[in-house]
Amino acid sequence: MPDPYLDPVLMVGDDLARRGVKASAVAEACQQVSQDIIARKWFHIEGVPFFKADGKPAITVDQFCDQLVKDKPHYLFEEHEVDDADVCFLGVDGKRTLRAAGDFIKKYGEAHYRAVRDQYGCVDDSAMLAGKKPGPVGEKPKVDRSNPFSPGGDPARRQERILALIKSSPMSLVASLAKSAGTDIAGRPIPKR
Repeated sequence: MPDPYLDPVLMVGDDLARRGVKASAVAEACQQVSQDIIARKWFHIEGVPFFKADGKPAITVDQFCDQLVKDKPHYLFEEHEVDDADVCFLGVDGKRTLRAAGDFIKKYGEAHYRAVRDQYGCVDDSAMLAGKKPGPVGEKPKVDRSNPFSPGGDPARRQERILALIKSSPMSLVASLAKSAGTDIAGRPIPKR
């Protein structure tokens, strides 16, 4: 069975949303990635998307998003905006209020309110049910130093160990090690379905 196609636009959008990037900035970045795909700056190696432009080395989606957030820090929410969003969409003791929603709309506008509301998972304003804070949930996975596919540690050293393993071992062993760590053979987390 062939590997499923991993769309760079969707992957960049999901990655940026997990990082707490503003919805409007996610949309802007996704539009740029679409244009870059047309310009053939994105390509796939063994089903994994990479970005390459202007004679620089190819980078993964994670590295692309790291660079994007570094180059455009205004994409991230300001702390006071996150606090306002928490009050508005998480509520106090699990109860949202119309006052908090009205204050948020006055400060940031209705379009931004709707975008952030969707990120918090609040679909029905009439019920005013509390949402869930966007972003990664749970504890960080434990690092298995014997498996180079396990997250954590120095990324450059990790990639060196993965490349050495790919060159010296059967692909079935490499794939099973990657799968046990919850990554593909490029070391990227496997998308949950």
